Amino acid sequence: MEGAAAMGTDGCGREVAPPGLVVDRVERTAESVRVFARSGMAGAACPSCGVVSRVVRSRYGRRLADLPAHGRHVVISVEVRRFRCAERECARRIFAERLEPSVAGSFARRTERLDGLVRHLGRALGGRPGQRMARRLSLPVSKDTCAPFVGGRRYRMKPRRSSAWTTGRGARGTATAR
Repeated sequence: MEGAAAMGTDGCGREVAPPGLVVDRVERTAESVRVFARSGMAGAACPSCGVVSRVVRSRYGRRLADLPAHGRHVVISVEVRRFRCAERECARRIFAERLEPSVAGSFARRTERLDGLVRHLGRALGGRPGQRMARRLSLPVSKDTCAPFVGGRRYRMKPRRSSAWTTGRGARGTATAR
């Protein structure tokens, strides 16, 4: 059985998801495992005023890369809810629930446990060697992901200067006539 026919939807993925998430179902293919999860909390606190709201306005999906399982890539699809703030005077009318810090940070694309492993690889090995080791461990990272952790702390890489080809300018920095 391969492809969509081999998808399992049993409850074996409950141990795969980080604590703080409720697993709805698990789909397995030959090369990946996809865990569908949601937050277990009934409501969420508004980040501006702190009032807890239970009024769900809408939902959206968020995908997080996680540690591999048995040589397969693991993706956690989290259903995130948007709430309407219960405080009438609050400037923020609608807000999204935050995942537990032990699961993933705001705007993160990797779980904290995968990010911790990538951080250790980056500190120990650096860019390309870290990428090669990550590939051997079935971790979905690039050399640019490992490089910012070199030296023990994360730093932002400076943007490259654009070249004459990307700016549409001639060799001396002036616009070329066509």
